[in-house]
Amino acid sequence: MYKENIFQQQTKQYDATALPKWVGEGTVDRYFGASADEKEGHLSKCLDGGLFERFLCDEASNAVFECLGFKEVVQTLVPAASKKLYARMRDTAPVFAQLELSGLWIDLGGGFVKHIGGGKVFAADKLFAWKNPHGLCSVTIKFSKALAEWLDAVPWEQLRLYLEQSCAKWDQNRKFSVFLGPSTDDADVGSSVGKPDALNKMKRLFSSLVPCTKLVVEASPFAVDTSFVHNLPRMIQDLQLFGDNTGWSKPFLQSIKGHFGSLRRLGLPAGCVNVPMLVATIENSVDELTIKNVDGRQRLGPQDLAMLFERFQAVELDSSLISAFPSTKNKAKLTSLTLRADRHNFFIQMLMGLPSSVRSLRICNDTFSSNILTLDVSQKQKYNTKFVHTLVMEGFADNLEQLWKVLKHDLFPNLKRLSIVITANERAANNVKGKREEIRRVQLQTLDQCRTKRLNIDTVLETKH
Repeated sequence: MYKENIFQQQTKQYDATALPKWVGEGTVDRYFGASADEKEGHLSKCLDGGLFERFLCDEASNAVFECLGFKEVVQTLVPAASKKLYARMRDTAPVFAQLELSGLWIDLGGGFVKHIGGGKVFAADKLFAWKNPHGLCSVTIKFSKALAEWLDAVPWEQLRLYLEQSCAKWDQNRKFSVFLGPSTDDADVGSSVGKPDALNKMKRLFSSLVPCTKLVVEASPFAVDTSFVHNLPRMIQDLQLFGDNTGWSKPFLQSIKGHFGSLRRLGLPAGCVNVPMLVATIENSVDELTIKNVDGRQRLGPQDLAMLFERFQAVELDSSLISAFPSTKNKAKLTSLTLRADRHNFFIQMLMGLPSSVRSLRICNDTFSSNILTLDVSQKQKYNTKFVHTLVMEGFADNLEQLWKVLKHDLFPNLKRLSIVITANERAANNVKGKREEIRRVQLQTLDQCRTKRLNIDTVLETKH
């Protein structure tokens, strides 16, 4: 692909006299001379020592800062940064893409941990002095077991103002997501009792994230109620609330429906409200639903599933929630189904009960590293999979033989695209290039050459962000 897109294209001709403003006047020859090493491929010698600094001080370097980050550019490539360069970064440079606050530990994307301020990153004149991290697109807040200590240690008001500044010049084409949850399974939420001022300052943080389009609350040290929802930004399109102190009720659902202008997805734990009330309240205001089996004990009956499939375009479910699929003869609005495979022996049941309206199917290997896609070819005629055009398999890259069996037996006869998503915790993530070559090799060597040539197979590497 690189050869086709790059080497076979006609070389673009540049005008050596039309230089960017940050370079200066003159021609290219004024700034670059012959390489000190005559071997092919060596870079020309830079004749202007200030050229690199002028580039980093100009807006032209925005993409460099956003891609590499402050640590890599300044600390690695610039041994002695000037006052002008530091001023440029403080005022306008995109410094990092992700901010993760986990207990008293902070990570600013790409392993950039506690780098600013020599470990005093929470000081008001350290991290918060960087005025505009333009590349910031993800904020993760994880509270620790020592919650009372953590609430006092984090300067919530300064952090809120800092994020508010970075959001002021937000690019409308960029997605911004926020995650809130415990850093460990034994996080002591109850230890926040007696810290109302700190909790209120923390809650104010969420109302200031104006460009936020996705909010996921796995757990919260404060109550997620109607007042919390009313203080959230109206731009949120994907709202997922799974905490056990979320006040699920019909008025709460109505407040969600009335507050957000264009809520596309709503996520909630199974069993928090009955399905008929859920459907009656939010139908026609939300297109997609995500339902999790948080306590592992819930089940959705065929009638509840039928109601969800008939009223929503996209649904995401844990496979453990499904005791039996509804009849495939029922009319359904559902076109996209995502199943998180959190138990074994789900595959045959899904193949037989898949609604005929589903065109896109995604299966996420949620729990088991070797979750087996059990096949029964003798029942192939009963499988209701002929309408699926797109299949996404996430977390199965360490055992691709299962996927080749699915393709070999043609269980999805009209499949046009297969996406293999490699997750960060799989062994395959350590050698994505080799895994892609293996997938391509198997695709070319498969006996049914005509079938595999029509099928587009691609791979995607997903990170924790």
